[in-house]
Amino acid sequence: MNKLKNVIAVIFIVFLFISTNAFAGRSTVHLEDQQIYNCIFLPRSGNYSYATARCYSVYPPNGELDTYTKIQTRIIDPSTSFSISDLVVLCETDSAPSNIQIYQGYLSLREVVIGFRGNNPKYEAYADVYYNGN
Repeated sequence: MNKLKNVIAVIFIVFLFISTNAFAGRSTVHLEDQQIYNCIFLPRSGNYSYATARCYSVYPPNGELDTYTKIQTRIIDPSTSFSISDLVVLCETDSAPSNIQIYQGYLSLREVVIGFRGNNPKYEAYADVYYNGN
C-alpha cells in the first residue's frame, strides 16, 4: 500500500512539473544604455508566432528620482545574432505581457534570445521583467 502511495505521489509531482510553463521566466536586468543587454535564452514550443514580455518596474540606480516607465525589447536568433522581431516598447503600467511578433522564416526556431535595453540612451536603469518564449 505504501508503494502505491509513493507511485501516486511521484506521478502527481511529475504532472505538476509538466503542467508548469517551462518557457517563461522573470528577473531583474541592468540596462546601462541603449545597447541590447541581458540576453536570455528562451526555449520555444514553436506553436506560436510570438514571444511575450512584460516590464513590471523600471527604476534608476542609486535611489535617484524615479520617473522611468519604459524599456525596449526584441527577439534575436541565437545562431546568427540577427534581430528576428521589431523593437517593442514595454511600459511598467501595462497590465499584461506584450506580444513580440517573430518574423516569418524564424517561427520554427526552438530557442530564441530575448534582449532588453533602456528607453533613453542617457540613462542607466534596472528593470523587473517577465519573458516567455511560447
